[in-house]
Amino acid sequence: MRDRSAIAVLAATAIAACSRLADTAGMPPAADNSFALQSAAVVYKEIYNFKGIPDGASPNGDLVYLNGVFYGSSYYGGAYGAGTVFRVTASGEERVLHSFYVSRSKKTDANPLGIALLRGALYGTTVSGGAYGSGTVFTMTTAGKERILHSLGYGRDGRVPYSGLLPWKGTLYGEAGGGVYGLGTVYSVTPTGQERVVCSFPSSVGPPTGGLIAVNGTLYGTSPNGGPYNAGTAFSLTTAGSVGVIHNFGASGDGSSPDGGVTALHGTLYGTTMSGGTYGRGIVFSLRRSGDEHVLHDFGSGTDGASPIGALAVRDGVLYGTTSSGGLYGKGTLFSMTTTGSEKVLHNFGHASDGAQPAGKLLLLDGSFYSATVYGGNVCTGAGCGTVFELTPTRVIEFAR
Repeated sequence: MRDRSAIAVLAATAIAACSRLADTAGMPPAADNSFALQSAAVVYKEIYNFKGIPDGASPNGDLVYLNGVFYGSSYYGGAYGAGTVFRVTASGEERVLHSFYVSRSKKTDANPLGIALLRGALYGTTVSGGAYGSGTVFTMTTAGKERILHSLGYGRDGRVPYSGLLPWKGTLYGEAGGGVYGLGTVYSVTPTGQERVVCSFPSSVGPPTGGLIAVNGTLYGTSPNGGPYNAGTAFSLTTAGSVGVIHNFGASGDGSSPDGGVTALHGTLYGTTMSGGTYGRGIVFSLRRSGDEHVLHDFGSGTDGASPIGALAVRDGVLYGTTSSGGLYGKGTLFSMTTTGSEKVLHNFGHASDGAQPAGKLLLLDGSFYSATVYGGNVCTGAGCGTVFELTPTRVIEFAR
């Protein structure tokens, strides 16, 4: 299971390496912090490099797009070191909307896990702060005015969110720890702050993480633990709270620790596991809602990446995703995958001032993908404070830096 979030662990590594964050905060950036990388398959462009102070460090969750602007969050950094919500344009103009900080007396919140969009407003979760110190659900205007909708951690309520939020039918759905059995919950929150625990998960399912999707009135997700092999499950959940296991991971040759949720395509669910498979470094799987599972690809046979993280995205019937490690530079990859299992690495992270360890689901917009890396870039010292990037599949045959 994620320690509050697998991204939080990666972020902690990144921020520890930025040992001179404060010393470099006032330094001007290099003349051009971004670069474009073109090949026969893609054009990759780094849009923004984070500096830590005051703009944020370790961007860690999904981006959303509204009126020409991308919105996202960083787990660390900002004016108080407890994370930010930021906006950035495709041309690289970035602005911090809100810097989080923790004050129990003022019941503030900190360390956000991504941004969701519902009816023109921003919504998100934090793993710290709130009335009970166990995280919050918050809303924010695009101008940066933040308000806590719900403080997690009271009674048998969920505590410490495991993921961001799914906007669905005017309500927000999320995953957290705690609950009746102490093994996690799925909860709903209305835009006015009315919270309800949809389900407290039993050990047969395990703690839900990685985000939810909704298909034909039913929620679907994954747990990295639980099940007979304690290697995770894929589950379905009704809004009335009826939960069912679709597949138990961990059998011989199967993946284990599915931590990125699932994606639906033509009636089939697709996802990844962080470990397991032939080489022990994760898989891409397809899964019928009836329970029939098939391993499409085993990571770790070469430089194809390892430990995939984040939900898969779909473009023209092809799956796209990221790995948090492996590849040519050991810092992760961005790959494409057909539904029959043909895999291709489109980008290797970690080269020069490139980002490293991508996180969050790839956002598809006008034929290009957008997302963030937990660290990398050339502004922070040490491991770097992370980037926002753009990747466009193309047929251009050129290499430029």
